[in-house]
Amino acid sequence: MPFKRPIDSVVSPKVATAAKRLPGIAFVAWLAALCTSHPLAAAPAGPPSATGPEAAIVRVNRETGGHCTGFAIDARTVATAAHCLWLERPRNWIQPASLHVLTGYDRGAFRQHLRVKAYFVSADYAPAGRPGAVGQGGDWALLELTTPFEGPALPLAQEPPAPGAVLSLAGYSGKRGHRLTRLAVCRVAERSRTQFLHDCPAWHGQSGAPLFAVEDGRRVAFGLHAASGGAKGLAVAAPAIRREAARRPY
Repeated sequence: MPFKRPIDSVVSPKVATAAKRLPGIAFVAWLAALCTSHPLAAAPAGPPSATGPEAAIVRVNRETGGHCTGFAIDARTVATAAHCLWLERPRNWIQPASLHVLTGYDRGAFRQHLRVKAYFVSADYAPAGRPGAVGQGGDWALLELTTPFEGPALPLAQEPPAPGAVLSLAGYSGKRGHRLTRLAVCRVAERSRTQFLHDCPAWHGQSGAPLFAVEDGRRVAFGLHAASGGAKGLAVAAPAIRREAARRPY
């Protein structure tokens, strides 16, 4: 079936203009150069530092297959996206024992292999299609570790980011699942009390990644990346997690 929507409506103005002005082969070469120069295409210069800003970021592996990103908010707790814990088959939540948290992960090597004792999913989250589901929201979860995380944590900010604020995002993209992808400049586009949109092009596998910045001399997470759509990403605001996490049963 032919694609009938104008190119201007599905790509950025910069790409649309180039597509109209450049002949086919020249446009392909231009687009390739643009993609390889994008921050997402830049390969990390080695494994995550044990003391740097990405030290708290972890890879969450599932025995059922696939992975997500998470980050330690304290020595015993890792935050990640709730949808990473939901299994489409058999339409149930994954068992905590089937989760493996790897710190400092880089191409098969890691500093710690941590197990999960239990987890707490936001009361506002309901997987699509689950019996009794009334909607989507609160796509975050907290993993309780059996042994302590060793390294600097990334605590949750007390206030949401201001519109236009510049944050960083780092996670294990499905494009480079075995290396940490760092995106240095993510701008907050719109926000509500519990969520905000950002312009970082996050990929599958980076769900659960933190959006962080320095506040009062220390790095804090202002949000947790939950979903991507087009040129925008959706994040859960850190204060929304803080409020509900205070009521967790452990």
